[in-house]
Amino acid sequence: MPRLIRSEEPLTAVVDGETVMFSADQGAYFGLDPIGTRVWQLVEQPRSLDDLCATLGDEYDVDDDTCRADVVALVEQLRGANLVREVA
Repeated sequence: MPRLIRSEEPLTAVVDGETVMFSADQGAYFGLDPIGTRVWQLVEQPRSLDDLCATLGDEYDVDDDTCRADVVALVEQLRGANLVREVA
């Protein structure tokens, strides 16, 4: 199963519990809310989608289906912006 890891390229800072990023490659800024920030922290090391959902499900009061749908949507956005990538 592929695992996700964040890109090392964007410059990041946490401000009031939210992550702000600047990608020089894309010349764009990105922002993550507190839960997106937690996902960003978790993918500092390679993690599967199942691992992400299990961890977030334990940390937040959310059902499995909602958690997976939200995490998949966020990961697709991050992947589309080249902020995360898959590793074997």
